[in-house]
Amino acid sequence: MIETDNEAVSDGAMNEESGSKGIRRHESSSRRQKESAAAESNHDNLSSEELQEESKQDEDIRTEQLLQRRHGRSKRRVKDDTIRPSSASASASASSTPTVDPRETNQSQSSKRRHNKSHRQRRENSRGISERSRSKRRHKSTRALTEESTIEDNDAQTTQDNSSDDTRPLDILSDIRNYGAWEDEEEANKTGKKKKKEKKQGGDDDSDDPSQGFLTKKRVWILIICLVMIIGGGLAYLFLNHSPNTATAEDLEASEKTTPTLALVTEELEVSPSATPDMFLFPSSSPSQALIYDPPSQEDCLAISNGELILGQEELPIETLYIDMDVTLSSANSGMGMTDTPSMTPTLSPSIPPSQLPTNQPSKKPTQSPSNLTTPSPTSPPSLLPTANPTRPPTRNPTPPPTESSVQTSALTSPQEIVSSNGILSTSLNIIERSVTIPNSNIRINGRLLGGQFPGPTLRLRAGDTLQIDFSNDLSDQGLSYVHNRYSGMDDSNLHFHGLFVSGELPSDDVTMHVSPGESYPYSTVLPPDHMGGTFWMHPHRHGATALQVGGGANSAIIIEDEDGTLPSEVENAREVLFIAHYFNVEELERVARIAGDRVFSIRGNSDNEFVTVNGQLNPTIEVDAGEWFRLRVIWVNFLEGDLDLRIRNCEMQLLAKDGVYIRDYPRQIFEAQVPSGGRADIMVRCPDPSTTYEIAGIEGGFATIRTSSTDVNSASLQSWSPSYPDYLTDLRNTAASSGCSCGTSLRGTSVNGRSYPSSESYLHQSYIGAVVQRNVEAVQHPYHQHVYPFQLVSGSSNSYYAIGDWHDVVKGRFSVRYSTDRYSGKLMIHCHRLVHEDRGMMAMEQVLESGSCICNYS
Repeated sequence: MIETDNEAVSDGAMNEESGSKGIRRHESSSRRQKESAAAESNHDNLSSEELQEESKQDEDIRTEQLLQRRHGRSKRRVKDDTIRPSSASASASASSTPTVDPRETNQSQSSKRRHNKSHRQRRENSRGISERSRSKRRHKSTRALTEESTIEDNDAQTTQDNSSDDTRPLDILSDIRNYGAWEDEEEANKTGKKKKKEKKQGGDDDSDDPSQGFLTKKRVWILIICLVMIIGGGLAYLFLNHSPNTATAEDLEASEKTTPTLALVTEELEVSPSATPDMFLFPSSSPSQALIYDPPSQEDCLAISNGELILGQEELPIETLYIDMDVTLSSANSGMGMTDTPSMTPTLSPSIPPSQLPTNQPSKKPTQSPSNLTTPSPTSPPSLLPTANPTRPPTRNPTPPPTESSVQTSALTSPQEIVSSNGILSTSLNIIERSVTIPNSNIRINGRLLGGQFPGPTLRLRAGDTLQIDFSNDLSDQGLSYVHNRYSGMDDSNLHFHGLFVSGELPSDDVTMHVSPGESYPYSTVLPPDHMGGTFWMHPHRHGATALQVGGGANSAIIIEDEDGTLPSEVENAREVLFIAHYFNVEELERVARIAGDRVFSIRGNSDNEFVTVNGQLNPTIEVDAGEWFRLRVIWVNFLEGDLDLRIRNCEMQLLAKDGVYIRDYPRQIFEAQVPSGGRADIMVRCPDPSTTYEIAGIEGGFATIRTSSTDVNSASLQSWSPSYPDYLTDLRNTAASSGCSCGTSLRGTSVNGRSYPSSESYLHQSYIGAVVQRNVEAVQHPYHQHVYPFQLVSGSSNSYYAIGDWHDVVKGRFSVRYSTDRYSGKLMIHCHRLVHEDRGMMAMEQVLESGSCICNYS
């Protein structure tokens, strides 16, 4: 509304001003004519001095008129929206002046409007003055007009009364009206100067000139800088990865420790001759104590007493004592290429004789040796070496994936084996923190391992044997508490006999019990005399810590031998190859460890985030004869969900057994073994061509090879065979489930039937001895695993690998399964074998009663 009123006032003022100007021009013309006549009449009477004075006055008059005309032109450039004199003042001025020709006034007004309109449009388009700024200036001009309106009226009256005087007082109102135009002109001048300056400074910048094409000067410089950075990074990478590797695995581990100047040495080392010690080890009076003296800070003394590091009033475990130094690894890979050797006496500075090193007391729970499944206890303590200018160890540097010509391979080796004797396999087994190097790579894994090995030792038994394992937890206690259905309890552990048909109660396969650090438990279980021969495995199953312990390397194979004469001759006499495929996902394992607060697990030096090892090796080679049938015992150790999808192109694959149970329609040709997480498969393999290399591929591309010799065996084709099944594997495809014993089990999210694993003893389903139990399983993305009793597929989606009638203990998909609870009562655990889900609550417990009835879903 204010803007509309101001526009109206402006238009009225403009019309009045046009009339006033016409009157003033008429008065000026009459005045000049009178003055000219008077000057001519008096010219002859003037002297020379008077003529000069008159000439000077004429010149002054012309100068003043010129200034007035310029001032008039400036007023004509005033904006259209500048406020004009009030209508009252304009009316008074118009009434006191002669009448002007209306046509001249209208023509002048029309011309002025067109000029002002075009000028305003150009100014708004070029300078982008906001409406808010224009309104503010109009408001300011209006206030000034109100204050000066009286002055203008007085000036107009004075001009009328003194019409003979050709000079006018200073037009203050004109200055006010010109204020907005002057401000706009100043802004335009500044903008123009700024553009000229930018144009001058960027005169060589042709980045926006389309005629220059893509390769402008600016872009060329950017490309050159990028190329220099890429080449420099590549050279730095080559330098770092091809420089002599003088750091030990313990140096790599030191990056995770809080004491940067010390390191625990557990391998045979040599001190670099260039190292200048700045710390010295002094023996104390006690053989189990030693002092470390640091000259730069003489007040800092460290004492070691009975395996404890004492710094002032604080006691720290000896495992936290670390050193950073230039050392070279001199211990050779042994057995499977592991560098996990016990601590040996290092070469020390002459000032520190090895005989004066501190010694530790014997372990409170010594483990037994080889036949004992554990690494022998060291006879000497970890050694403390001097350090010079400690540096932080390098973190894992990614390397490019190996090419076909650069892949390092070695013959596939098998883990240490422990075989039962006289119907008993009795041994000691511990879980302990160890650091191992993966052969054929620079991968270094620090984790919790069974028997200190990766993979752990293989157990070989027969049906009816007794399995006794004195299991001890030799992990250090990090003080991590257990939180139900969360990643936690990482230092607790236990054992699960995956797939064995044994009791789920103590002292057998009860995974609800755990062994704390420093404690032990004597597992004991008896295999039934009719236990079917097959491939099984063993791993920790502490709820909350299963994924990190199993995924980090804690696993062992269990083989149940077949009785002589029970298998086809080509199977019984075939070469046997144990194939423990272990899947690593570095980021996921590190994430689990980080959430749990674990400081033990780490992986260094691997080239990819995901990789698969076979028997603890990277890209091993299986040596066989051309045309030879050999038995491939596959165990798929995967803490996540993906199937193994094992395939061997151009080699024949005949399925023999799954999850430790022989199939009915052997041989069954397959082209891909879709082994789920935790599952097993026994496959007869034959590669035809001599002196040829075949790739074993799967979930992560190729992870092993088969190389045939020049000998061509040309073995015969396999003959059909069907095994004799024990009572617990009776065919149930045509047998209905017992009354009330058909229950649904759905694995979704991180729960079973919509419920997470209860913290107190509670049972998902209930059955009884002698019942035929059916479970309608929905586990599309979650491998369903059942303890104690294997189950038979009776309906569901089938293919060449999952066939109706096959037996499993792990399955993925939608199936109806049946089993007969013929002998073992008590706990029966079921869970997702995607172990990160199991740790978070995707587990449940069923109960098998000696007698009673079936109940479904926590009823």
